[in-house]
Amino acid sequence: MSIFNRAEIIDQNFIHNVNVGNFPSSRTNLFLSQTNIRSSELISLFESQVLSRHMDLKARLLKDEGKCFYTIGSSGHEGNAVFGNVFPYTDMAFLHYRSGPFFMERSKQVPGTTPIYDMALSFMASSEDP
Repeated sequence: MSIFNRAEIIDQNFIHNVNVGNFPSSRTNLFLSQTNIRSSELISLFESQVLSRHMDLKARLLKDEGKCFYTIGSSGHEGNAVFGNVFPYTDMAFLHYRSGPFFMERSKQVPGTTPIYDMALSFMASSEDP
């Protein structure tokens, strides 16, 4: 058993940096107004990334309690959310098990989907997992 929880430390550091406005410098001089991207799309992408990360954190806790079979999360693969936005849900997608952000974002294209619930079913190895 580990003496510290890396995921918890990373989460705490993330929350702290957001709260104090400690963000990395931009690598470009391009402004949002100079693109075809709407601010609502950026918010959606970020939401999918954060939701996926929170699912990872919760699944780790459930695994520690012996309630889940989840072992490897999508952390570090958050950028895949953009592909879930760009490609239509009708396109074939061979997802990697760490494609949570892609799955979260792409599910927004189909009204009535329940990506959080569906991911939870998967983590629990439920027979109801779609």
